Amino acid sequence: GGIVAAALSTCFVAIILELVFPRATASAAGMLRQRPIPLWVSGLLGAVAAVPAVLLLIISIAGLSLAGALMCAVIGIALVSAAFMGTAIARAVGHSQNRYAMAAVGGIVAGALTGLPLIGDFISGVAFVFMLGYVIQIIWRNAHLKPQQAANTPSLPSA
Repeated sequence: GGIVAAALSTCFVAIILELVFPRATASAAGMLRQRPIPLWVSGLLGAVAAVPAVLLLIISIAGLSLAGALMCAVIGIALVSAAFMGTAIARAVGHSQNRYAMAAVGGIVAGALTGLPLIGDFISGVAFVFMLGYVIQIIWRNAHLKPQQAANTPSLPSA
């Protein structure tokens, strides 16, 4: 009963993720196909670094609100990570299929795997590392993009 409930609830969350964030799931599927090593390594390093970062922010009284914000982000990622990973993997495998069907299949498989008694927690941890790695890679990519000036916009004279 627990495995079926986990599979159905994760399927529901996966379909909602696909409805609300289709570019994110497609981007994660593309990262998984094209360059999976930076995705997994940054997720693993981020998961390891989150604990000391929160502890250091808690110790410094000024960083207490930042520690709370970081913990809320980590909890939010953990709540939807299995559905996100299932959707991304299903879209990477069946990229020519219907994206909602792939989200449903990926959600059911990820939910059933996380509901298994012995390996469910490990699968949940892998899903967390995957989604955290995706978030870190997107932040890294957006921070290192050079702002492009429009072709018809005149440039300001330099002094």
